[in-house]
Formats: sequence, C-alpha cells, structure tokens
Amino acid sequence: MAATLKLTSKRQVTFPAAVCEGLGLEAGDELELIPRLENGETVWILRKRQSPERPWFGCLKEYAVNATDHSMEAVRENICNGRRS
Repeated sequence: MAATLKLTSKRQVTFPAAVCEGLGLEAGDELELIPRLENGETVWILRKRQSPERPWFGCLKEYAVNATDHSMEAVRENICNGRRS
C-alpha cells in the first residue's frame, strides 16, 4: 500500500489513518527519520521513537512527602530534611 503525503507551507503533513495504525502511533508520539542509502539513492526509514529509559525519574519523590511549597528553597529544604531522617 502506497501512501501520499502533501507538505504544507509550514512543513507539516497529515498521515493517513492506516499509516498511523500500522506504526502504532497515537497523538503526541514522536517519530524518528533514519536516512539509508539504497541503490545510490537516499531513502528515509520512519519509525515510532522509543521512550528512553529513565531510572532516575521520580527518584526524589520520597523527599516530596507533604510538600505544598514548590519553591526552590522549599525543595532544597525538603531534600536536606530527608537526608537527616
């Protein structure tokens, strides 16, 4: 199945629903375009970008217990208090 895309003056395109379904895309997903040389011509591979692993994400959550003030000073104080307990 071939799909045709039209580029707007803002360099935007709308993908056909079948393409989005085939790639498993949802609103907000990011795409990767990967150049590849085939038969002397550059072709582009399109795939859904995988979310990077973030083992650090949320690691300071325990220090935010009962935190209502989110100023930088309050955050630093909560982290210091967490280290002392």
